[in-house]
Amino acid sequence: MLTFAEELSSRTGPPASEPGRDTRVALLECAGAIPKEDLERMSEAVKEGYKRADE
Repeated sequence: MLTFAEELSSRTGPPASEPGRDTRVALLECAGAIPKEDLERMSEAVKEGYKRADE
């Protein structure tokens, strides 16, 4: 995650919070930045965490 955050912070262009900046465009610029396998592992970890919270 640190590498991902560093990569995002090093991108050029106005921040997503800048007036007039389309947040959807800012998000799309990040598309594909996290490998699919990592996303699947994160999703499973979240699901497992919810299961534990329900117990």
